[in-house]
Amino acid sequence: MGMRSPADSGNRGLRRGLFHLATALVLNACVLSTGVLGEEPPARVEVTLLPEVTVRGPQIRLGDLGVLRGDPTLAARAREVIVGQAPLPGRERVVELSYIHIRMRQSRLNPEHFDFLAPDRIVVRRAGRTVSPEEQIRAAEAAVRRVCNPRDGEKVIVEPLSTPLPLTVPEGELQLIADPGEGNAHAASVVAVRLRALVDGTLAATASVTVRVRRLSPVWVATRALSYGTLLAEGDARVEQRDVAGIAQPLAPNAEIVGLRVRRMLSAGSVLTASCVEATPDVHRGDTITVSLRAGAIRVRVPAKALEEGAAGGEIRVVNLTGGREYRVRVTGPGTAEAILGPGE
Repeated sequence: MGMRSPADSGNRGLRRGLFHLATALVLNACVLSTGVLGEEPPARVEVTLLPEVTVRGPQIRLGDLGVLRGDPTLAARAREVIVGQAPLPGRERVVELSYIHIRMRQSRLNPEHFDFLAPDRIVVRRAGRTVSPEEQIRAAEAAVRRVCNPRDGEKVIVEPLSTPLPLTVPEGELQLIADPGEGNAHAASVVAVRLRALVDGTLAATASVTVRVRRLSPVWVATRALSYGTLLAEGDARVEQRDVAGIAQPLAPNAEIVGLRVRRMLSAGSVLTASCVEATPDVHRGDTITVSLRAGAIRVRVPAKALEEGAAGGEIRVVNLTGGREYRVRVTGPGTAEAILGPGE
């Protein structure tokens, strides 16, 4: 075996050094590519978004806009990212892809861990249903009829004075509530019915429907002009079918009108009401009447002068003819009354 020269020994050392340097560079590259030797690469999710979508709720989530595939945990988190508020039912808005990235970062998600297959702009529409003018009018009519509560022989006619605009509300269980106002439907011929549209129990929209109410009912009507103080007789009034909407307390056909006194001027054709006629007084002011006083089993009758007029059942003031004392009595009939005694009298 020959002796190796110093040059050969130096070459072998150089080759060994180069080998170790190459190995170190390879290991360093592995560390840089994976972070730490042996660490798993970051999870990834593929996001495919549609150019146009329809949402049902009040908020837009990333999961509403398309399909997310990949790491289950990361995909589940990303689907719940709120991108923004949904438009009004039946309307639309545009969501930019760049804004989606911002919302993801605000939710502590790095968009670089997601592979997006998406347009730059996404049109988002809000699902809704339309409450037609016909539906609104039917609800208003039903509410008015319910409040009017027609009597026997009475016919209620409800006519819309205008056509309401369609209402657009979210999808869900719709409840249309109409409120004509208890007093309005009875006392007025033109009524503004308030409408509230509830979807799944939540107020979604409001509207108003104006209607004319006609209440055709048989009532007493004057056949001629009647002056103040006239005592009604046969032929002074007859029963006719009239619109009594807006008329308070019209006299029904079963009312006894003969002998009633007219309280104000009435023209021919006027509807007789409880306020325009009254019972004929049984006692007139200035009349001398007989007043009964009862004290246990004893009954005394004394004369008195009426200071007011009144019909049976009404109270008037009288003055005693002998002592001049003034007190109240209850009229019991023509020329008679009963004393109203207070405690201890």
